[in-house]
Amino acid sequence: MASLEDKRVQNISEYIIQVYQAEDLIRQHKFNLDALFAEHIDALGGSEEEKSQNRAWYTKVAHALEEEGSQEKGHLGRLDEYIKELNEIHFHLLRSDRVYRGHFDQAKLHINRHMQAHGGELSNPIQICLNGIFLFKSKRAKQEALTESDREGMHAFVELCSYLSYRYRSRHESNGSD
Repeated sequence: MASLEDKRVQNISEYIIQVYQAEDLIRQHKFNLDALFAEHIDALGGSEEEKSQNRAWYTKVAHALEEEGSQEKGHLGRLDEYIKELNEIHFHLLRSDRVYRGHFDQAKLHINRHMQAHGGELSNPIQICLNGIFLFKSKRAKQEALTESDREGMHAFVELCSYLSYRYRSRHESNGSD
C-alpha cells in the first residue's frame, strides 16, 4: 500500500503495527492471499487502484515472510531494524527530553506488567509498547472484553510511541533520509 509505505516515514510506530496486523492476517489465511483479498480488500470497497495497491502490499509482505522463514511466527527482519533505531532514540530521549520522560513514566507500570505477563521474554520497552498496542487492537477487533488497565496501558503506549515516532520523523527529515 502506498499509503502504508508513506506512513513508515510519517508514523513509524503505526506502520510497524500495521505490518504486524498484515502478518497476522496472512497467517490466519494460511498464506491464501486470494481468500485474504476477498475477505479484507475487495469486501471493503475503494477504487480499483487502491485495491491493487493493497493486494500488491499484502503480496509483498507474504513473500517477505516466506523468504525469511517466518510463516509460523515472528516479524519481518526490517521491522527489527526500525525497532532497534526507535530504541536508540528512546534511550537518548530518556536522558534529554522531559516530555518524553513523562510519557515513559506513565507507560512504565504497563511495560513492566506486559514483561511479567510474558515471562520476561521481551525486555525492549519499545517492542513491548508496540506489541501491547497490537494486542489491544486485536482484542478490540475480536470484540473481546477490555479491562480498564488494558485501556490505560493502551493510552500510555500510544502516547509514548506517538512522541517517539514524531522524534523518529524529525530525525529522518533533518538527515534527509528515510
